[in-house]
Amino acid sequence: AEEIYRALVTPESRAFLGSIEMLKARDAESVGFFGGLIGPFKRFKEVWRGIDHLDAAVREHSDNLDVRVVRMITYLELPSFFGKYRDGFDDMMTILRWIKEEKVRIPEEEALLRDQSSVYYYAGRYFLKSEQRDKAREMFSRSTKASPRSPFARAAGNTLLRIK
Repeated sequence: AEEIYRALVTPESRAFLGSIEMLKARDAESVGFFGGLIGPFKRFKEVWRGIDHLDAAVREHSDNLDVRVVRMITYLELPSFFGKYRDGFDDMMTILRWIKEEKVRIPEEEALLRDQSSVYYYAGRYFLKSEQRDKAREMFSRSTKASPRSPFARAAGNTLLRIK
């Protein structure tokens, strides 16, 4: 995937490359004594390289829905000490505003799971993480209704049962 995204040279590919850098850091193994000492620093550097890719993609293409979605999802999972939660939350709020203002059209169902259900599911997770339970419930409910067959709709439904 990394080779393909490097060859594409698009705003979306740059965002995905940033996300891939972070996945590589997450999945890297520290082998041996020196690997155990150096590994965490190397992973930390790879995460920041990914953050740089994502932030640059959004800076250069702030109106690109796919770039915003990739960063929103990636930053939700990032440990808080990187300080990027607020950027992801702001991306989520921007995307929700664009949907409300009909500036973007997100498919009800999409084979690659970039559909309304997934966007509302991740919005629900952001609101839940920020202790905004009513807004989280609203987003999870929208997710279940947007495309009921989506795995995100099922996950949103399960989460709704837990947060009531």
